Parts: sequence; C-alpha cells; structure tokens
Amino acid sequence: MDNETIESNFDISIMAEGFHEAIIGKTMIANEPVVAYDYDICVEILHSSGLSYTEAKMILDMVSRRPVPSVGAPIFIKRAILSPDLSNSYGNLH
Repeated sequence: MDNETIESNFDISIMAEGFHEAIIGKTMIANEPVVAYDYDICVEILHSSGLSYTEAKMILDMVSRRPVPSVGAPIFIKRAILSPDLSNSYGNLH
C-alpha cells in the first residue's frame, strides 16, 4: 500500500512518517481519529535505521508518554501475550 492510499484510508491529522509498515489500525480518541502502530515493529524500524534497541525504546516511550498529547497524535501499542490460563478466563480473545 503506498503512502497516498494509506493516508486517504486513515483520514487523520498526524501520522508517524516512515512507520507505515507498523500500522495496525485506527481508533478514535476524544472524537479524533488516530492511527495505531505496533510498538515492537516501530522499535525494529528505528533499530534498522542505526539506533540501539535501548535508544529506540527510549524514543518511543518518550513519544508515547507525552504529558499533553497532540490532538490526533498516533498511539503505539504493545501487543500482549496471554498465558493459556488467562486467555481462557476471558473467553475467546482474538
């Protein structure tokens, strides 16, 4: 999917440039559309650009924990891995 297609599909104000392959979806926060990125894929992208894993995580953590987020700012999601016992207690999680 090219940048033009992605941007028209998400129709949002802010996207993280260079992280298109990490997009996992979109959501609404405070009635504003935002793009959701996979945190670990973003770390890999930053690492492949020459940063250490520690530096990459530090940057994403800093961006993710802004005291006052910008309207429409992207979010970075860390995917959870549930143990079989925990996932069974919540039904069929997919």
